[in-house]
Formats: sequence, structure tokens, C-alpha cells
Amino acid sequence: MSDITRTHLKAIDLVKQTIKLFVAGLTATFFQMASAQTIGSWDYEIKNDFYAGTTNESSNSFGQQCSPADKTCRYFVGLPSSCKVDVTYPALVNADNGAFTAQLLCVGKVGKYNLYRYVFKDFDKIDSAAKTSTRIAIAIPLENSEVAVLRFPLDGALTAITLMRNTADHASGK
Repeated sequence: MSDITRTHLKAIDLVKQTIKLFVAGLTATFFQMASAQTIGSWDYEIKNDFYAGTTNESSNSFGQQCSPADKTCRYFVGLPSSCKVDVTYPALVNADNGAFTAQLLCVGKVGKYNLYRYVFKDFDKIDSAAKTSTRIAIAIPLENSEVAVLRFPLDGALTAITLMRNTADHASGK
């Protein structure tokens, strides 16, 4: 191999390393810039997991959370009513595009917040409602013959979810 060829190969390797560092820098800058944004009634946040969601006037939460590590996204609702971990609860969802029944899986209490997180088992149904409606109501039967009715605005949901998912997809290498 000639000296010229070796010099060219070294130059090409240097360019590749420079491009990788540049892309890594852009990605880090993007994640810092996109770490917390508000769009309409929705927020999206980039941390270990990626979040897009809203909180209603009763401090209940509804949104989507993605984990780039295991390449999954889930819709959830958070409310102060306790639930038993790994138990499925029925719910009725009403949105502009119609009503449907849903199954919610209890995943337990959310960190420092006084909320319990319930995850929707049918992603596609709730995804369609969240992205195409202006508001959503979720009714969940509780103990003692009570029903929790949670209402959430969806203005900004489509944009926040799309931005969050694009960032999550990029982070997970999709």
C-alpha cells in the first residue's frame, strides 16, 4: 500500500470521527433544548424516559411515555386513587371520535407524586383518540361503588406526542 493511500485512509478515518463527534454534539444539544416544552395544554419532556402529557384541574395526568431503552411507548392515566399492581381495571373512554371501553393495568405509585399510574392495554385505540380529538374523558370504576371521571384537554397533544416520539425513535435508533 502506498504512502498516499495510507494518508487518504487516515484522512477518511479522521473525517468519520469528526462527523460522529459533530452528530453526537448536535444530538446532545437537541436533547438539552427539547428537555421540556409546552404546546397547548400538553408538555413534553426528555429525560431517561420521554414524556408527553397533560394535567387537569384536579391534578390528574394523562399522556404517553416512551422508553428508548426497551423501545416501548405506553399511554397512561395518573390519579390519586390507589390500585393493586398488575391488576387490570375496566374504563370507559369518551372522545370526539366516539366512545370505547378500555383496560387499564395498574403499575403502581408514581415516584414522589401522590398518583397511581394506570397503563392502557390497547395502545392503538387510545392513540387514535388522543391524536384526533380536542378533549377526552375517562371513567374508571373505583371501590365503594364510586367512579372517577377524568377530563383532559387535547390541544397540543398531536404535536407534543409527535415531537416526543420522533425524539424517542431517534434515541432508540429506529
